[in-house]
Amino acid sequence: MRAQSDARAALAVGLLAAVVFVVLAVLVMTPIGIAFDGAVLGGVQQTATPPVVAAMGLLTRLGNEFIIVALPLVLLWLWRRRLRQQAVEVLIATLGAQLLNDALKLTFHRPRPSVFVSVIPGQAFSFPSGHAMVSIAFYGALAVIGWRVLRGRARIAWLTAMTAVVFLVGVSRLFLDVHYPTDVLASWAGGLFWLDVTLALVRTVAARRASSTHRRRRPNPIGGRPCNNAR
Repeated sequence: MRAQSDARAALAVGLLAAVVFVVLAVLVMTPIGIAFDGAVLGGVQQTATPPVVAAMGLLTRLGNEFIIVALPLVLLWLWRRRLRQQAVEVLIATLGAQLLNDALKLTFHRPRPSVFVSVIPGQAFSFPSGHAMVSIAFYGALAVIGWRVLRGRARIAWLTAMTAVVFLVGVSRLFLDVHYPTDVLASWAGGLFWLDVTLALVRTVAARRASSTHRRRRPNPIGGRPCNNAR
C-alpha cells in the first residue's frame, strides 16, 4: 500500500510539473508573460549591486561547473556503497536533463535578456535555463536518495540544503541577467518532470529484473530444486 501511494504521488507531481511547463511555455510568447518577466527583472536589477552580483556569480557555478566535478564523484561513491540503482538514477536524471534542455532551447529559440555568446549549439538561447533544469535534476535526485537513507533531523536538513541550492542557482541566473523568470520557472518544472520520469523508469526496470530473478530461483515444489524457466 505504501509503495502504491508513493507511486501515485510521484505520478501526480510529474503530471503537475508537465502542465506547469506547458503553461509557461505558452505564456512566454504572450503580453502577460512578457510583462511578468519585465516586472520581476526590473525589481531584481534594482538590488543587483556589485557585491550581490559577485556572490551570484559564485552560486551559479553550483548549477554547472560544480555538477561536472561532483557527478562522477557521487556516482563512484554510490557504486562503492552498492547503491547502484541510485547511481543510475542520478546519471540518467542529470545527463538527460542537459540533453532535454539543449533540445528545448533549439525548439524555442528565445533570445536572452542580455548578449550571451556560446560555442555550444542552443546555449545562446534563453528558454529554458540549463543551470536551473540540470540543478533540479541532479540535486533533486540526491534529495530523493537522502529521503530514503536518512532519518529525523538529518533528512530534513538534507532536503532543505538541496532545495536551497536549486533555488539559489535559479535566482542567480536572474541577477546575472542571462535568463528571464519564466525561463527559470519552466526549467524547474521541466527538470522536475524529467526527474520523475527517470525515477519511475529506473524503478520499473529494477522491479522487473528482480521479479524475473525471483521466478528463475523459485524452488521446484516436487524436487526441491529451482525451476528452470529458460526452456
